[in-house]
Amino acid sequence: MKLLLGKEVEHIIINDIDRSIYSIWKLILSDNDELASFIQSVPLTIDEWRKQKEIVTHQTDYDDCELGLASFFMNRTNVSGIISGGDLSAVLARTANTKSMPASTGTDYLERLTR
Repeated sequence: MKLLLGKEVEHIIINDIDRSIYSIWKLILSDNDELASFIQSVPLTIDEWRKQKEIVTHQTDYDDCELGLASFFMNRTNVSGIISGGDLSAVLARTANTKSMPASTGTDYLERLTR
């Protein structure tokens, strides 16, 4: 990413065996407006976590955009950032009464996406 942002390379090829990781990178590089909108609006709730977990668990039922958003959500809310991990209670405890992803999981990424 540093080489791409520094204009030291003109393009990159995404090649990852894990479709979740591929989908996140595809979003970042080709549809970052969708990702930015998601970061600003997604509720940080157990119900939302379950919804995103369902998408990641049943990847073949969803397109790359849906999977990329869900994978990003799971990465930012699961323990240690493990996409297939569980429970966001620690994040919820830190961000009680918020309606969207906390700054540590979203806002800093919004800044990076607009570069």
